[in-house]
Amino acid sequence: MRSDDIDEELKALETSQRSQELERLLYVSLTRAKHTLVLVDDLKLFASKTGEVNHRTMAAQLQVRAFESNAPHFHALRDELSIDTLLVAGNEMEPRAPRLALPPSKKLDLEKAKAAAHDFPHRRLPHMFSVSHRGDTAAREEQLLNREPDWPLRMVAGAAAAYGSWWHDMMEKMPWFQGVEAWRQHFAIAQQSSQMKARSAREWNSFIGSELKEALADPALVFHTEFPFLRSNSATECTEGLIDLAAFHPKRDRWLIVDWKTDRVELAAVTSLIQTYGAQVRAYGESLGGVTQCPVEATIYSTATGRWLKLNDAAATDTAVQGRFEGF
Repeated sequence: MRSDDIDEELKALETSQRSQELERLLYVSLTRAKHTLVLVDDLKLFASKTGEVNHRTMAAQLQVRAFESNAPHFHALRDELSIDTLLVAGNEMEPRAPRLALPPSKKLDLEKAKAAAHDFPHRRLPHMFSVSHRGDTAAREEQLLNREPDWPLRMVAGAAAAYGSWWHDMMEKMPWFQGVEAWRQHFAIAQQSSQMKARSAREWNSFIGSELKEALADPALVFHTEFPFLRSNSATECTEGLIDLAAFHPKRDRWLIVDWKTDRVELAAVTSLIQTYGAQVRAYGESLGGVTQCPVEATIYSTATGRWLKLNDAAATDTAVQGRFEGF
């Protein structure tokens, strides 16, 4: 995210939200101590070359920087570990003399610790598999859309990412079980919050006229939006993510997953989305299939072109451009 994507007002809002979260964490930490509370003096640790301390540090949250009111009280605290008998009076546990000396670590212990840390399960996120074929990061918007849900939408990036977030949000809340007419009504309401109304209307009409719409109109389908999954690949690796839309056909024991892509691409270059996002969407399909033991049809829908790309089809490149698909 470039600095010019965010104006000063949004920067201030971001700083305020981060500060509030740090204050909540600090409050919990300070009020949970039963016997001893250790405050780390991180003024020097995080100070810049000019001596300034980042607002995210504990010192900043405690307001103990040199120009702040709590500085004298903070620096008057004892440096050595001690127990105040008045504070622990009446506590069931007797105060014990603090033990500061630790036995020297053996080399064998360190090697075991390193091995245990290496064996800790590594989490793979499918959007990390997106491949860039341009000078900039092709998967930039995809990664931004995977931020925390409470991240302010306008802070994510520019208009393109904001539109992508709007489309994903609309499709997540779509009343899929209620039929096409309910879909139209939902879009009419959602479009009011779109920052690109002409584009949203054009791309919605393309979707309504697409073969994907026909496939999703099957009343037998069971829909799941923003479908979370966590699959153990091995003792040291797992795959975790969210699938935009997963539809299960109970009679056929088969899944259809759709990943919405709002990248602005020309029709002639639509299959570049497979090159960019194919590994990501296939990871979705492999994970869902591995967990449910059911076949999965992994697909991409390009909102800009109205094309539905099936990744499982060996001839996906040809059928995607020409729009010929077999029924799901």
